[in-house]
Amino acid sequence: MIQTDNEVARIRDILKDHPRGMTIEEISRILPLNRTSTAKYLNTLLISGQADLKTFGRAKVFSLTQRVPVSNLMSLSSELFLILDSEHTISYVNDQFLMVFQLGKQELIGRKIELTPIAQYLSPSDIENMKCAYQGKEHTWEHHINIRTRDYFFISKLVPMVFDNGRGGLAIILEDITQLKEYQLHLENLVEERTREIIKTNENLGQEIANHEMARKALEVVNNKLNLLASVTRHDILNQITVISGYLQLLDKECSGNPNSPPYIRSIENAIRTIQYQITFTRDYKDLGLKSPEWQRVDEVIRQATSLHPLPHINLRIETGKLEVLADPFLDKVFLNLFDFSLLSGDKVTGIDVTSHEKGDAHLLLVTDNGVGVPASRKDRIFEYSGKDTGFNLFLSREILSITGISIKETGNEGTGARFEITLPTNTWRNGN
Repeated sequence: MIQTDNEVARIRDILKDHPRGMTIEEISRILPLNRTSTAKYLNTLLISGQADLKTFGRAKVFSLTQRVPVSNLMSLSSELFLILDSEHTISYVNDQFLMVFQLGKQELIGRKIELTPIAQYLSPSDIENMKCAYQGKEHTWEHHINIRTRDYFFISKLVPMVFDNGRGGLAIILEDITQLKEYQLHLENLVEERTREIIKTNENLGQEIANHEMARKALEVVNNKLNLLASVTRHDILNQITVISGYLQLLDKECSGNPNSPPYIRSIENAIRTIQYQITFTRDYKDLGLKSPEWQRVDEVIRQATSLHPLPHINLRIETGKLEVLADPFLDKVFLNLFDFSLLSGDKVTGIDVTSHEKGDAHLLLVTDNGVGVPASRKDRIFEYSGKDTGFNLFLSREILSITGISIKETGNEGTGARFEITLPTNTWRNGN
C-alpha cells in the first residue's frame, strides 16, 4: 500500500510539472515503470478525481484536475463535515463540527469514530446506516441530539466517497436546522395559544348568546303580558266609549230644543271618534318592531295587501320586477297607508303607480298618483304625529321603514300628483329569483 501511495504521489508530481498533459508512455519512461503499472496508478488518480483524461486519436493524455481542495471548501461551509476511511477512522473534520460539538481535532483525527466522544451520539441504527453507506448507499434522515445541555436538530447525510489512493471512505454531513426547528416550535406554540384563545372567546360568545337569548325570551314574556294588559285595557276603554256614545245620543235628543247645546255635543262626538281611532291604531300596530325584519318581494306584498283592502275605481300599476326588500313584517301597512293618503288627499285620484329605479349603490321605490299633489308647506308635516288619520298613518309608515334604515320623503309637485320616494340602502334590497 505504501509503494502504491508513493508511485501515485510521484505521478501526480510529474503531471504537475506538465500542465498540458502526458501519455502513459511518457510517464512510464520518466518514473521508470512498465506501462501496465503506470496505467494502473493513473487509473487510481482518475477514480479519485485527481486526474483528467483526454483522447487525441489513439493517444490518451492525462493531466491533473484543476480544482479547489475539498478541505478548503468544507472549512468555509456552514455544514458540519466528518470524513471516515474504510476502517471508520476519522481523517478529516471541519471547524464548524468542532465548534458545535465543542471538541478538539486531537480528540478525533486518527481515531475510530466508535472510540471518540462522538460515539455517545450514535444509535445502533446510525451504525447500521454507516455500514450500508460504505457499500455505496446514500442515506439522509433528521437527527435530534443534546450537546452539552443544548438541543440540536440536524439533517444528517451519509455520502460514500473515494480517497486519492482509490480506497473507499464515508462523508458524514450534518446540516444544522436548529433555528428552523425552534422557529417552527415557536409557531406551533403560537398557533396552539391562539387556538386556546379562540376557543375561550367562542365559549364566552356562546355564553353571551345564551344570556341574550334568555333575556330575549324574558322580554318576550314581558311584552306578551303587556300586550295582554293593553288589549284588555283597550277593550274596556272601547266599551266605556260605547256607553258614553249611547248616553250622548240620549243627551242629544233631550237637548235638541236648546240651540246652544248641539255644537258642544258635536265636539264631544268628534273627540270620541278620535279616541276610538287612536285606540284602534295602538291595537293594529302593537307588534311593530317585535319581529325580525325579513326579505319580502314588493309586488307580492302590494297585491296581497290590496286583495284584502281593495282600492275602488283606482288603476294600480306595479312595475318593480323581482325586487325584494328587507323590512319589518308591517311593510304591507306602508303601502296601504300611502294609498289611503292618495285617496283622502288626492282629490279624484284615478291612478297609482309603484315603480323601482337604481340610484348608484341604492335603489328607489316610487309611489305616485295623478291627484292634486302636496303643497310645499305640508311636505315635511305630513309625516309628523299629528293625531289625524293621515298623520297617524304616514308617521307610522316612516317608522316601519326606518327599522332597517330605509327612508321616505314626498318629492312631487303641487298640481301634478303626490310622489313618495323610498330610498333603499345597499344592504336592504336585492333581485329575487
